[in-house]
Amino acid sequence: MNQFAISIFKGRENYQTQIVDTETAIDIDELQKVVCCTSWSPFQFRYVTDFLTKKGKLVTGNYRETSCFKSTSLLVYDIDDGFLLSEGIDLCAKLAVGFVVGTTKSHQKEKKGKPPCDRYRIILPLNRTITDPSEFQAVWQHFAQDFGVDPSCKDLARYYQPCKEIVANASGSHVDVNLILQNRNESPPPKFNMKAGAGGSGDGDRYGQLSRSTLDFIANGRKADESWHGRFFKAATDLREQGYPVEEARRRLNFAAKDELGCLDKEDENQIRDVYARVNRYPPRGQESSKGAQEDIPATFPKMAASAFIGLPGEVVTSIEPHTESDPIAILAQFLNMIGNVVGRNRYLTLT
Repeated sequence: MNQFAISIFKGRENYQTQIVDTETAIDIDELQKVVCCTSWSPFQFRYVTDFLTKKGKLVTGNYRETSCFKSTSLLVYDIDDGFLLSEGIDLCAKLAVGFVVGTTKSHQKEKKGKPPCDRYRIILPLNRTITDPSEFQAVWQHFAQDFGVDPSCKDLARYYQPCKEIVANASGSHVDVNLILQNRNESPPPKFNMKAGAGGSGDGDRYGQLSRSTLDFIANGRKADESWHGRFFKAATDLREQGYPVEEARRRLNFAAKDELGCLDKEDENQIRDVYARVNRYPPRGQESSKGAQEDIPATFPKMAASAFIGLPGEVVTSIEPHTESDPIAILAQFLNMIGNVVGRNRYLTLT
């Protein structure tokens, strides 16, 4: 390949980089100029009409999202706190392929509390266009472990702000996509069994029973009229509640993303972390009566001491309780919370 397709955006702000302004095919010499003067992406994106985004908005155009990924012919790696710039250039030279290296806007500056250091971008041309997201992930990962790179660069919707300057480049052969794919030792994606807990007949022995809605989401992804994040959150929560370890949940949710034409993005990963930071209130489905599940559940529910219901708060709880299904402790807590908000922080009584 002598030319490489890239997507160009009008501005640098996030709202200006959702819809592609121009798709163009350029050679390596032109690429070095473009990446220093505008926001760009190595990916091309499908044209969509009234496409429902993850945030529930309708958009029309070449929309920059993983679900709209179309193709790419470049690998891009951002080095934020790994090799020195000189070491990165030397490593590129040892690959015996063509490359471009440019410093990024945070080069030798503080970034999110981290001290100044060499921060730069490596661009490697491919010998053919990749249209399969899983192929891209495999090829990108092939060099990622050597560079020690920013993992968000593998996001199929990633875009880049301009480099400060190009500091090194070399002509040469392009990365051989087919050779890397032939040598990879990856197992094929798992085929999920809807009746066996979406992962094998043995899952029921280790984990709780996933809901039918979660099984359908893992196997088929979201429906056209559904919000990705809404369905994703429910499935992640169900996986946690049924006792699935976070890595196992991530593997299954990543499979669900196949219909989004990509893998889990940064926002999805953050949502998984948020979900798994919470504590389960109930044992997994199908294990309610098992010995292991019961060991973690108190024999009797803790009771609030009678002295907590003395005075006006107790009278309020006693008056409301016959007319609601709420727990008396919850009524008391909500009442005290309400009183605290009404009274404010400037009312107090000094006890001596």
